[in-house]
Amino acid sequence: MKLAAAAFATAKILDYSVARAARELCYIPLLDADKMSAKPVIDMFSYRFAKGFASAQLTAAVAVAAWAPGAATLLSFVVWFVAARGLGRRFNDESNSAA
Repeated sequence: MKLAAAAFATAKILDYSVARAARELCYIPLLDADKMSAKPVIDMFSYRFAKGFASAQLTAAVAVAAWAPGAATLLSFVVWFVAARGLGRRFNDESNSAA
């Protein structure tokens, strides 16, 4: 039961943090008039993709956690750190080039 609760909580966390951010990024290249008409399509496809991606990630995380819990925690930290650092650098580069 605890594993199911943890999986559900992780799915919701990923849905809120990753899926929403990805969905918002899809709106950036659109004109204001196009944003309203494209919103349902972007929301539908990003939601379905995010659900599948989160499911695959959770399956992999459960498999690794069952095999080596400490390795799962370390791997999660490393992946998140590398992704956040890369996105931060890209944001800084684009912010400096826009200014």
